Amino acid sequence: MRRTTVRVLLVAFALAAFAAFAAGMPAAAYGQSQPGPDHLALGAAAKQARKPEEALRHFQAALATDSLNFDANCQAALAAADIVRRRADDKHDPDGYYALGINYARRAVAIDSTKAEGHLVLALTLGYDALHLAPESRLATAEEIWHEVHKALALNPKDDRPYHVLGRWHAELARFSWAKLIIRLKLHALTDSASWDAAAANMERAAQLAPKFIYHHLDLAQTYVSMDRPADARPHLALVDSLPISDVRDSIYKVEAKALLAKIKRD
Repeated sequence: MRRTTVRVLLVAFALAAFAAFAAGMPAAAYGQSQPGPDHLALGAAAKQARKPEEALRHFQAALATDSLNFDANCQAALAAADIVRRRADDKHDPDGYYALGINYARRAVAIDSTKAEGHLVLALTLGYDALHLAPESRLATAEEIWHEVHKALALNPKDDRPYHVLGRWHAELARFSWAKLIIRLKLHALTDSASWDAAAANMERAAQLAPKFIYHHLDLAQTYVSMDRPADARPHLALVDSLPISDVRDSIYKVEAKALLAKIKRD
């Protein structure tokens, strides 16, 4: 009788111990796999919080699982560029983040060339990378940026960002008239319409489509100032201070807008 009681107690104790141990074990120990972290969602959250290094890590983790994920490649490209863009000096990129972004963007376009986002991200990253180059050295990417941004616009004409890129393209050519002549030799008819008017028209369209995006207003104002239209620039510069920060560089843009507004008020 006593042996039976002891045996029962030992069995009960063993079952209780196993249950306590099993409660702390991962489900995978039972053959049930748990889904891993959603790195795309985590990367998007980090991007929204303006933490590009963290965002890039998550997008790269997603790519480690599926290197042909279109969205992960696009977002990794933008996150890599944002690491440099949030610095005061966004033209200095000793770690090659802009080049890394271009590589991700090219892979996104190769994965699916029918999506506007890939073409836009490639145009953006090429443009960012060109910032640290001398004006004459930017000619090599001018044609590719032109073609990529027009592909993006053809696929999604309601996106504000390609209009801004195109506006910058025209402004760069208008700013360096000698470069415009050289580019025309390479690009033929592509540059025939390049002008400050075209730059302003495209940036105006970008600001209409996304009126709360700070950089649209700042860059449009800078274009107006270059066109000797300070009266048109002032309301855009004044508006910048009241707009919410959404981009990693917006705090810098707000300072630049204030400084430019003060300058054209004095002039």
